[in-house]
Amino acid sequence: MNTFDQLQSEHEALLKRQLANEELVDEARAYIKLVQEKSAQVYLPGDRDQLRANLRYWANYLYEVSGSFPSIALSPVAVNIRHRERWLGAGAILVVLLLLVLLRPWGFTPAASLTSSPSPDGGATQAAATQAALVQAAATQAIYLQTEQARGTRVGIENVASATQAVMDKTAQAEEIALKVAATQAAQAALAQTADAALAQTQQAEMAQTEQAALTATAQATPPPSETPTPAESAALLVEISSPANGDWVTPKSVFRGRFSNLQPGWAIQLLAQPLSKGGLSFTLPGYFVVPEGVQSGEWAIETNLGEGKDLESQETYIIQAVVTMDEGKRAALIESGRAGFTEIPNSVIPFPALTTVRRKAYQALVGVRMIYSQSTEGNIDLFASLPDGSEAVQITNSPSVSELEPSLSADGRSIAYVGRRRDADWKAYYTLEVIHSDGTAPVVLLDSQPNVIYETPVWSSDGRYLAYAIGITDEAGQTGWMVQVYDFEQQQAAATYQSKFVYRYPTWLPDSHKLIFYGRVLESGTGGFYVADLDWEAAERVEVFYDTPLEEMMPAISPDQTALAFVGFGANEQRDLYLVQLESGEVQQLTDTPEIEFMPRWLPDGSAIDYWYSNPLTTKNEIGVYTLATQSSRVLIEGAYSPWVGYLEAYLSKEKSGD
Repeated sequence: MNTFDQLQSEHEALLKRQLANEELVDEARAYIKLVQEKSAQVYLPGDRDQLRANLRYWANYLYEVSGSFPSIALSPVAVNIRHRERWLGAGAILVVLLLLVLLRPWGFTPAASLTSSPSPDGGATQAAATQAALVQAAATQAIYLQTEQARGTRVGIENVASATQAVMDKTAQAEEIALKVAATQAAQAALAQTADAALAQTQQAEMAQTEQAALTATAQATPPPSETPTPAESAALLVEISSPANGDWVTPKSVFRGRFSNLQPGWAIQLLAQPLSKGGLSFTLPGYFVVPEGVQSGEWAIETNLGEGKDLESQETYIIQAVVTMDEGKRAALIESGRAGFTEIPNSVIPFPALTTVRRKAYQALVGVRMIYSQSTEGNIDLFASLPDGSEAVQITNSPSVSELEPSLSADGRSIAYVGRRRDADWKAYYTLEVIHSDGTAPVVLLDSQPNVIYETPVWSSDGRYLAYAIGITDEAGQTGWMVQVYDFEQQQAAATYQSKFVYRYPTWLPDSHKLIFYGRVLESGTGGFYVADLDWEAAERVEVFYDTPLEEMMPAISPDQTALAFVGFGANEQRDLYLVQLESGEVQQLTDTPEIEFMPRWLPDGSAIDYWYSNPLTTKNEIGVYTLATQSSRVLIEGAYSPWVGYLEAYLSKEKSGD
C-alpha cells in the first residue's frame, strides 16, 4: 500500500468511527499531523487534492467542536526539479544502453566498452550483470511510465508540475492561515459591533381629543349628494364601517371592515374617499368585496391604499363612504370614473349615508424591488433599504436596544425576518428570532433567547407560510452544533427540524415550492455539499443529497428560474470565492477570485445579478458587492454594510411622529 492509499484508508476509518458517535478530537488532530508529515511523499496532483479535502473536513470538524481551526497546509513534494531531471536523463541513458545490449546478438558492437579492461575470467560475469541491470532498469522505467499514464499524469511535464507544486504548497501554507484568521475576524465583526445605545425616547401622544372631535363633526356635516337616486329597496339594505373608527390614524395601506345585510350575491361593496385637500372631489379606492353565493348578510373587509406617490408626502384627512354596485360592469365603471375624481356620486351605485373620517400622516413609500441590509449606526446595527444599485438608501429601523442582523423579505414585501442581538450588563450577547413590519414597526419575537443558543439566516418560503433558519447550540465544552428548523406561521410552531451528526446550516428555498436546500457534510465526498428536504413529503424530515462535489460548497442560493445554483466554495487556490453551477449540465464557473472572503450570495428577482457581502482580510471591513452575469464582472455597492437581501418591498415610512 503506497502512502496516499494508507492516508486515505485512515481517513475512511475515522469517518466510520464518527458515524458510530465516537469523539475524535485527538484522532482528527493526529490524522492532520500525519498527513502533513507524509504528504511530501505524495506527488500526484489528484492525490494531493484529495488529501487537502480530507484535511479541510477534519479541520472543520475540529472547528465545530472546539472552536479552533488548525493549519491544513500540505508538506512540499520531496522530489525537486533538478533531481527529477537527472532521473529522467538517467532513464534515457538506460534505455539507450538496453538497446545496445539487445543489438549485440545481431553483430553490433559499440565503439567504446561499457567497462574498462575487464579481467579474462570476470568479464563475462560483469557483462551479464550489466545486461541484467539494464534490462531491470528499463523494465522498472516502463512500469513507472505505465503507472503514471494509468493515473492520468502527463510524464513529460510532471517534473515541472512537481517543482511548481512545491512552491504553491509553501505559498498555500501562509495563505491558509491568513484566510482562516480573516474568516474568524469577519464573523466577529458581523456579530460583535459597538455597544447598543440608550433606549429610544418616548413617542409623542396622539392628537388631542378636541381636534378629533372637530374632524368628526366636519365629516358628519358633509351630507351625501341629495340628487343621487337611491333604489327603493335600499331602505332594507345595510352596509356599515366598523373599523377603523371615526377619527383614527391609519397607514397608507389599510384594511376597512364592517357588516352588511340584505345584499344579493354578486353585488360588490366599494369605498369612496374624499380627501379634504382635493376641494370636494371623491375618488374610488382600490379593492372591493363581492358578496359570495348563498350569503346575504355577514362581515366584509377591503384592503386599500390611501394615497399614491406625491400625495403621501403630506398629512391628509379622508371622509370615507361605502357604496354598492350591482354587477361587474357598474363596478368597473365606478373604478374608472373614480380615477380622476367626481363631485357627484354616479346614479349606478347605491350609497350609504354613514360617513367615517380617518387621518393619515405623511409617509415615504418604498414600493418595488429593493435591497435590504444591516449597517452599523451610532452604537448599534439597524436595517436599511436601497434601490438594487445601492442608491437612495433609507433607514428602516432605529432601535438602540437591539441589533437587527441577517434580514430577509417575505414574498409580499410587507414583513422582514431577522436575528435580533442584545447584550446584558456583562456585554454577553443573546439572540432572538424576530419578524417586523416592513416599515420598521411592530416587532414580534418568534423564538425567544435561550442560554447558549444562536439563531442564524432566516429565509421565507415563496408563499410566506414557512420561515427556515439555522440554530446553533453550544455545549459545556464550548462546541457548537448546528441544525436547520422550519417555523409554520399557520400552525404557529416548528414544522420540521433537520439535524444529524454533521452540520446542517445556511438554508434557502427552491422558488415556488416547499423544498428546502441547506448545507451539510456529505459522507461520500468527505466535504461540504447541499441537501434537499420537502415539507410536502410524507416524511417531511427526510433529506437527500441535492448537489455535491469534492469542492467545499456552502451558502447555497437557487436562481429564480431554478436552472442555476450560486454558492460560496473553497477552490484550488484555497480562497473562499463565489461559484455558479448550471444544474442541468453540471458546468461550474468561478465568479470571483479575490483575497476577500465572500458570504451569502442572493439573486436579484430577475436573475440578472447576484448580490453578496464580503470582508476585507486586512481591515475586516464589510462591503456589499454585486456580480452581473451579462458583463461577468463585480463591483462594490455599499461600504460598511453586510447581509443583503433583494426582493419586492412594500414599506411606508412615516415622516412624522405619532399624533403630529
